[in-house]
Amino acid sequence: MYFVLLFVIGALSKNPKNFKIFNSNDSTTRVENHLIPTLRSAIFTNSEKTTNLIIDNCGVREIEPGFLANASISPEKIEIRKNSIEVLFSETFKNLEVRQLFLDHNEICVLEDNTFCDLANLETLDLSHNALTVMSGSMVKNVPKLRVFNIEKNRIAILENYSFGFIETKARIFAGFNNLVDLKTWALSGTKGKILLLNLTHNYFDILPPFFFENITLERVDLSFNIHLDVFSLLQSCLTCKIAKLDIRPFGVSPELIEWAYGNDISLLFHATGAKFKPRPIFLLLLLIVRTVPLRLISPW
Repeated sequence: MYFVLLFVIGALSKNPKNFKIFNSNDSTTRVENHLIPTLRSAIFTNSEKTTNLIIDNCGVREIEPGFLANASISPEKIEIRKNSIEVLFSETFKNLEVRQLFLDHNEICVLEDNTFCDLANLETLDLSHNALTVMSGSMVKNVPKLRVFNIEKNRIAILENYSFGFIETKARIFAGFNNLVDLKTWALSGTKGKILLLNLTHNYFDILPPFFFENITLERVDLSFNIHLDVFSLLQSCLTCKIAKLDIRPFGVSPELIEWAYGNDISLLFHATGAKFKPRPIFLLLLLIVRTVPLRLISPW
């Protein structure tokens, strides 16, 4: 009897059309360790009450366009993790009520235009731990409430112009731990909301284009541990922006950078020790001194 049950389960796993629901309670439908090469809405037709949909380690290679758009299920949170997805097609996620969408820890390397579109309630989109190489804003459209966008730990080498043009409200952008070497001048342009955090830590770019932050309002920018970064180019790119906190560890600071930070009321975090510069009136005197004293004398080391 035991072996018969295993055979039936195996058969269902290989042919997902034969089953409708797995491990569901009143609010969560969890699918784990089943073989589902293509994720289709029809699998979940008996999960009307589901608010959380979790699909982990199911060997998913592709998701049908319009996934769940016309299904009876309407989850607020979708987690599709630890699968073999490489490509997400146009309009894969469209017209859903989802608030949190987690697609991390897959093998996604291609996102077609408008992969995520018309998601009126989406607040969190997590694409971290994948294989993306380019970030383009064309993959996302009409997500007015998006507050967290995570593309950390991919292989992204290029931020294209208008990469985050879909941001319409106060948002946090996590793009650290990538292979970024090319930041296009207008990568941040087009954003309609305030960027509370732009995290570009642990990348490989050596310069920031002039006007990279042109007319952008940012609460905090984390450029820490970009060991090739030219701080002078940083200063040039920051002249016309509004930043409250700037993390440039492990670098020291130049007199010009101190003067710019003071004049714009910006807090600096510098050096691996986490030394901080907070604008104070006393730094007016420091600015006069620092122009004639070697930088090592004001280093926190």
